[in-house]
Amino acid sequence: MPITKYVLISLITLLLSSCGSVMRGGVTKQKEYLPLEQDAQFAIYNEPQQIPIEYEIIGKVDLYCYEFTKKTNTTKCDSVSVFHTAEIEAKKAGGNALLLKKYREPTILKSYYELHANVIKVFDFSSPPDLFYAKKKPRIFETYGKGTWDLRLTMPYINHFRLKPDGERDISSAGFLGAAIGFDYYHKNNQYLSVIAGGVIDFFLPFPAPVDYFEGEKEFCSSSFIGLTNNHRYKFLSFGYGLSYSHNSWRHRYFYRGDKSDDIPPDREYTDNTLGLMFTSYWLSKKSFGLGVIYRPNFYRLNASPSFKYEHLISIDFAWRIRLKTGSNKDSSK
Repeated sequence: MPITKYVLISLITLLLSSCGSVMRGGVTKQKEYLPLEQDAQFAIYNEPQQIPIEYEIIGKVDLYCYEFTKKTNTTKCDSVSVFHTAEIEAKKAGGNALLLKKYREPTILKSYYELHANVIKVFDFSSPPDLFYAKKKPRIFETYGKGTWDLRLTMPYINHFRLKPDGERDISSAGFLGAAIGFDYYHKNNQYLSVIAGGVIDFFLPFPAPVDYFEGEKEFCSSSFIGLTNNHRYKFLSFGYGLSYSHNSWRHRYFYRGDKSDDIPPDREYTDNTLGLMFTSYWLSKKSFGLGVIYRPNFYRLNASPSFKYEHLISIDFAWRIRLKTGSNKDSSK
């Protein structure tokens, strides 16, 4: 029995140590051509009508990429690696183009990448495609890589304030609306730096609208900020951490009309400039949209005493990314 136990432990250890990203599949040849050089011209087509008239189908490529628990030096599982592997396999068979039949990325139910395509030998790239269709630029599947720059436009839509004005009760307020702009730079294939600046308020309506306050008391909270975070991306999720500077404001105002207007107490107001941390978490779509949460705890006040006080702002954020530059997919983890 002890021997069986040790054998079982050894097999499990060996299995875990061998885990990594694995690419399976390859090319099925229908006709032999000499292999192409790695720097030879290569094209990817999504529709048959895009292919030049002078071509021949010489095989097919079927690839599956599985990513396991432990990172190794094997091929990465991302869209760049899958398409790069398909190109290498096609060139080995003598093909200089692919016609995509099926491409899918991981989902909740399936965790692997999958690509199926015909391997094509184009004899003259300058020959026209079908007369009824114009040649289209091949679709780009990759979304990020080292050296990539994105412009980010965000709307912190739902905001919760926790402020502690001097001489006042602690303020807890929630509301809507905000706007911010920033830039993302990928310094690694799966990590990017973000700098972002913006402002948020606790407006009581979920949409901008003119409001006329007649009578009573009303509190208003707002915050403008700038933040710098380092973010880790894994497929369609990202998590970030960094530093922030905030200018927070709280106002308590009185609204009366008619005879009561002479008895209006003076408004009360509080502002502070604070340093703190910034944490972000986003779900990123395959295209440009993202949905996330921003948490900004503030600890150190620059213009008040005592200097150390905890305040925070939590926002549910809608984000849109605009690609400015697509970087390289070379491994930059070292």
